[in-house]
Amino acid sequence: MFHQNLYIQKPMTAIKENIIDRDKLQDALIESIIDGMDHKTMYAYVYDSLDGNFDNYSMQELITETEEYYPELLTDAAVVKVTYQSDTPLGDEVYGG
Repeated sequence: MFHQNLYIQKPMTAIKENIIDRDKLQDALIESIIDGMDHKTMYAYVYDSLDGNFDNYSMQELITETEEYYPELLTDAAVVKVTYQSDTPLGDEVYGG
């Protein structure tokens, strides 16, 4: 024998969505995750997140981002000598050097 009440009740998630402020819940979750991280874990998370984001940039977008925030990196010999899909150093391709 089954209970008719089971078929007329709203799903629990629908009820919770109506009484919980999503922005506050998301903020509290983020704060709790960050509070639970040590510096090494936080560094690794930020690094991986930025690395993933920058993977989606074109080469020109990456150079533009670098020029805007850290232009000195474009004159750093360790960075400039890296080649990108050619035998020409990156600095020569971008800056005509």
